[in-house]
Amino acid sequence: MMFEWDKEKHEYFDPTDDGFTHINTYSKGRTELGRMLSNFAFSPFVYAEYGKFNSVEAFWYWYLTGQKHDDLRTLSGSYAKVKGQSYSSDRTEYSLTEETIEVMQGAIICKIAQNPKLQEMLISSTLPFCHYYVYSGKVIPAFDGHDWFSETLEDIRTALKSGTNE
Repeated sequence: MMFEWDKEKHEYFDPTDDGFTHINTYSKGRTELGRMLSNFAFSPFVYAEYGKFNSVEAFWYWYLTGQKHDDLRTLSGSYAKVKGQSYSSDRTEYSLTEETIEVMQGAIICKIAQNPKLQEMLISSTLPFCHYYVYSGKVIPAFDGHDWFSETLEDIRTALKSGTNE
């Protein structure tokens, strides 16, 4: 088998089916929508409580490092991750809490609400979302157990399709 997967712990997704049976929301995913939904994507947004950011990844590290490294605001992609990780001594949390998930969901909502092209792509999509990485032929799920990220995207898509935008 080309891809390794712990079938007991996780639903299996074959990366060669990305775009056919599912959408992998990963910066190296096969679909434009999946890449745009990745936290790495350059997609400027303003989060009313916190200000302007060029990516959700930049926001994530800025938020978790005490909201004091404003140089993160202008970054996206792996640059945001590498720079954010360089501030690990300032990191306030190392595990996801209900509060941090809610704040992250807010950033994702802002990103999508302020990107009409992304909204259109979401509305016209129907495949389920999932989030996994592929390294050296190994499929690695991004979440251990509960995939709140994919559920959040599905909730946003449902709201967009129904016209509620809430």
